[in-house]
Amino acid sequence: MLRQRLSRAIPNRWSLLRRFRRDTSGATAIEFAMVFTPFLMLIFAIFGVSLFYISETILDRSLTAASRQIRTGQSQSANLSIVEFKNQICNNSGGLIDCAKLSIMVLNEENWADITPPSCIDDDGNLAGSSHQDDAAVSEGAGGRERVVLVVACYPWPLLASLPYLGLGNVNGNQAQLISAVTAFKSEPY
Repeated sequence: MLRQRLSRAIPNRWSLLRRFRRDTSGATAIEFAMVFTPFLMLIFAIFGVSLFYISETILDRSLTAASRQIRTGQSQSANLSIVEFKNQICNNSGGLIDCAKLSIMVLNEENWADITPPSCIDDDGNLAGSSHQDDAAVSEGAGGRERVVLVVACYPWPLLASLPYLGLGNVNGNQAQLISAVTAFKSEPY
């Protein structure tokens, strides 16, 4: 009797499995769900990386525009402070840069061979501070006329590091991605 019941139950299960295999009414929804999540992740990663490069380009152009005052001697004659210099960079950035997080390093030397670029990251993996206090004059780091000047702007950009599963942060405990801009020039004989 048990054998008869089993022999009837097994073919019914096989027919149920065959019916399930032939039914494709939800296949498109399942395939869409499997493809949609990686597709969205890819789209957000593309937008994030694109915004990173746009921000880096904007920081570079803003630093170059603000550094022109050092090159021509306007910042020295106007006694421009580091915080005012930062504000000029931030004003040129279109609101993408938070001045409170921006770090500026201004160095000068007599010859090109003597100047060494500073690192934006300290030994602990955090953003290094500015080379001078915010209330200090830019001329302290820029020197006088006909000097080789190196200006470095460092900014911890948090958006790219916040993308899940990518792990793109490299400063401040992997909470931000470093954006830096550098400009080097010889100041004019003003």
